[in-house]
Amino acid sequence: MKADVKKPRPAPPWRARLAPVLTWLRAVQRFLIHQGFSSISRRIVLLNLAGLLALVSGILYLSQFRAGLIDARVQSMVIQGEIIAGAIAGSPAGDPQITTLDRERLLELQAGESYGPEDPATLEFPINPERIAPILRRLVTPTNTRARIYDRDGTLLLDTRTLYSRGDILRFDLPSPVEKPSFLRRQWNSIARRLSRMDLPLYEELGPTNGKGYPEVVQASAGQNASVVRANDRGEVIVSVAVPVQRFRTVLGALLLSTQGGEIDAAVEAERFVIVRVFLVAAAVMVVLSFFLAGTIGGPVRRLAEAAEGVRRRIRSRIEIPDFTYRADEIGHLSGAIRDMTDSLYARIEAIESFAADIADASRLDADLQRDEAVPVDVERLLEALVTLQNEVPRDDAVRLMLTLERAPGAPEGYVVPGHESRLGQVMDNLVTNARSFSPKGGTVRIACRRLKYEVEIVVDDDGPGIRSEALARIFERFYTDRPEHGFGQNSGLGLSISKQIVEGHGGRVWAENRMTRDAVAGARFIVRLPAA
Repeated sequence: MKADVKKPRPAPPWRARLAPVLTWLRAVQRFLIHQGFSSISRRIVLLNLAGLLALVSGILYLSQFRAGLIDARVQSMVIQGEIIAGAIAGSPAGDPQITTLDRERLLELQAGESYGPEDPATLEFPINPERIAPILRRLVTPTNTRARIYDRDGTLLLDTRTLYSRGDILRFDLPSPVEKPSFLRRQWNSIARRLSRMDLPLYEELGPTNGKGYPEVVQASAGQNASVVRANDRGEVIVSVAVPVQRFRTVLGALLLSTQGGEIDAAVEAERFVIVRVFLVAAAVMVVLSFFLAGTIGGPVRRLAEAAEGVRRRIRSRIEIPDFTYRADEIGHLSGAIRDMTDSLYARIEAIESFAADIADASRLDADLQRDEAVPVDVERLLEALVTLQNEVPRDDAVRLMLTLERAPGAPEGYVVPGHESRLGQVMDNLVTNARSFSPKGGTVRIACRRLKYEVEIVVDDDGPGIRSEALARIFERFYTDRPEHGFGQNSGLGLSISKQIVEGHGGRVWAENRMTRDAVAGARFIVRLPAA
């Protein structure tokens, strides 16, 4: 038994018609890729061109211009044929040259009856080719159509293709040298042939005695106008119109008018070529606009991506993200979101680093205090340097520091304590920074330094919301913070704990309380007392 072999299915006709278009699109895509254009630029250009190409293809393929042109040509040829047929029938060529008598009609004649021109139904008016040839030449030659005259039996009497008068000189032009068309022209002809294909019957040249092989000639011989649209072996459209030549309702023959091969196709091709030229101009404009659009999108996105990559690679150094927030579109929104995200990322990194540093400082604080030898520290000079530095550095909160020096009655002069200047400066800085963070914008932080009999007291007051009663007992605990508006990592909760550890390491005390005015909280107060030298 022979095995059944499945034959491959033939490709659908639409695939063959779209093959040149797909090839051209692939060539454009390869060009854009090799030129190094960004992906978004390629996509914008290709999508815009694809939409424009689909529109033009629809116009070329689905346009009714060709069908309308054929209908208009048929109507004009019918009118032309009726005029020519009427001229032929009314010319001397239509006069009765030969009268054929009906023998049976003669036998049926009665006395007094006559048989002659009064009964035209029994007379034949044959077409005289020699007499109608000049008429046909004058009427048909300007229209650039081919005319053929057939008698009622379908025999060819005249054909304008071989018609010439006596004394005419026949001249046949030699064919012009065939020029090889350009690549663009060959591609266009290939696409045009595919677009021009229609399901039309094939036109064939029949012999001079086989005129009734044309169905339109048969209908015209029966007294009716008829038209048929065919295509020759080169795919060119040929329109044929047959009109009866008749006199006194007697059909003498048929006039067949045909267009020259390629006449309608040339008009359609010219129209399509105009559309293609418009498409090329529109495509050039669209490519320019597409690159402009891609530049307004792809360029900023590429800069944002490069900056984000820089943040990933160089996390220790701060990378500035391009600012496109002035754009009221998605790019501006994306730029603002990335900038905010990067600022938040750097803030978290700084907070984590600060948090890690405070844990490390707290762990080695006792060892440092025990290892380093205490020296006299001038608290007055320390506070003046701190206030001067804080006031000279511009800050967003615009908070100012004010220092006041006081001495209790009977207390010795000077504000000197034994200890470690750097650690005591850390305590003062922590208390001032804490007071600034709770003060209103443009407020004042007041620092008072008092000399008591055996101690030096430092008081830091702010005009903030004060300290909640339940937080007063825990405010110096390690990792405790009373800032619910701050996110994770923005405050370690170790500043006041380290300050208390340093003060107690110097043999002093530190506590917090609220400043009250008429039963209302006026702000927070931190008090530090250190043993005087």
